[in-house]
Amino acid sequence: MTSTCTSSGRVPPSSCSAIRRSTASGSRAARACNGATGRGSRSRNTAMDAARSACYQGITRSEHTVTQNPDDWKTHLRTIDWLDDVTDDELDALPPGRSRSCTLGQVIFSPSPAYTSIFFCIEGLVRIHRLWPDGAEMTLGYVSPGQVFGEFGLFDRYPRESYAMAATQCTVCELPIDAFRAVFDNHRLVAAAIAGQIAKRLKRVESRVANLVFRDAFARMCATLVELGEDFGNGGPAGVTVDVPLTQSELATLVGTSRQTVNAGLRKLEDAGVMGRSGQRFVLLDTKRLIELGREGLD
Repeated sequence: MTSTCTSSGRVPPSSCSAIRRSTASGSRAARACNGATGRGSRSRNTAMDAARSACYQGITRSEHTVTQNPDDWKTHLRTIDWLDDVTDDELDALPPGRSRSCTLGQVIFSPSPAYTSIFFCIEGLVRIHRLWPDGAEMTLGYVSPGQVFGEFGLFDRYPRESYAMAATQCTVCELPIDAFRAVFDNHRLVAAAIAGQIAKRLKRVESRVANLVFRDAFARMCATLVELGEDFGNGGPAGVTVDVPLTQSELATLVGTSRQTVNAGLRKLEDAGVMGRSGQRFVLLDTKRLIELGREGLD
């Protein structure tokens, strides 16, 4: 059984109310905040940033569903195979966690002075992104079922600078990070699994940094589509379907360019028979050619 809970003390600016009523994706919610606060000269950046922060607070504190059964979080953690080494007694010794069912576009966490929780994706997809004071947004990556996020707090008292937002309807499990650190320290398999996930994400970040330096926007977009196909692709007779619902604006935040540039690039790929669409999902029709274009661009 579930109950719907609303946090108190919510900041209700009019633009945020409109965002909370919307069923649009997380990036469209961010753009609504940016549009309400991002016009004008750079001299207004401080006021813009404060207003945008209020918008995100409004989203973060919006309604979400929390499971009533106190043991649901344990049941959900048991679906993650790399936690099999953790005994029931060890889970029982942890402070109670919680499972959350999040709707599309809901903020799961936002920047804070410290990491207080660690999160596990049980179902759906979570988008990790950064937001700059001038309204620029960059998607750092996506978290899929069985993966951990918000894990940097295991290693040091870093401030948290990113947002986590539900890219689809999803279920996440949240645990106090200080308590989970004992599990991390005592189980080599758990530590190895988390380290492996971090290493994969760092490899993706290094690749994207190199792309930003050495490749133009079109080649970066092609390389990004290839990576999405490797991470989230489902092969079929019509090609590889990237099982991540993406708008052009959301793809632009991954590539590091504008929506207009992505729009023009996608048209080129479609005209060349390299890529198609199935709803909000990209279909890679010729992955080999897409890899080549990611290296050399389209003449």
